[in-house]
Parts: sequence; C-alpha cells; structure tokens
Amino acid sequence: MENARIPLDSLVLLGGTFAAGIARRLSSLPALRVIPPERLDALEMPDASPEEIARALCVTCAVVCTVEELSCGVDLRVEVIDALAERVVAEERFLAGAGELASLETHAFRWVAQQLLGHFTPKLHR
Repeated sequence: MENARIPLDSLVLLGGTFAAGIARRLSSLPALRVIPPERLDALEMPDASPEEIARALCVTCAVVCTVEELSCGVDLRVEVIDALAERVVAEERFLAGAGELASLETHAFRWVAQQLLGHFTPKLHR
C-alpha cells in the first residue's frame, strides 16, 4: 500500500457485525485509533459514502467489509479506503467454509493491520 501524504492511522470499519469484530481487535493495537462500533451505530448518515463517514468521524481511513454467504461458505471482500484521497489503497478477498468465521475474522484482522502498520507480528494479538 502506498500513501506518502497522510498516514492511515485512524479508521472506521464499515460492514455490520463482522466489521465490528475486526474493529474491536484492531482497537487493541496502540498505533491505531479505531472508531468504536457503537459510535458508528449512533451516526445518522444512511446514504453517505465510506469516505464521507470517515471524514465525519475525523479519521483518515475507512475499511469496508462485505460478507457474502455462498452455498459452499463465505466470501469476504475487504477494502482499505483513503478517505481524504477518496481512493481504494488496498483490497483483498477471503474465502472460508461456513464454520470458519472466527478464522476468517482473524485473517482479515491481520491483513488490515499489515496494510495499515506494515510488518505485523502475530504475537501482538492472538
């Protein structure tokens, strides 16, 4: 991920319950300022873009999690969006079986942390 202008060190995660779980995990990392899911729930901007929501919450980044249930499992798409530049700076897809949601959340958490913080040591959060 390239972003020489502004570090993506503050973020909001969008995408319902799944994103809220990742947000809670990311909030344990001292290098990131993560908007709590409860604060996002109180925000009344139903038609706003991820960038608009991020700017309203005074953060530099929006992470959008889109979960699609398939007949064989779950397809998760994660996008990291620079709210000020209004562009996707990283995206990834994860596929998992229906019973592997906890593992999927862990993989998504580690991927987002790596995108925002660079080298990520798994010992920081299990």
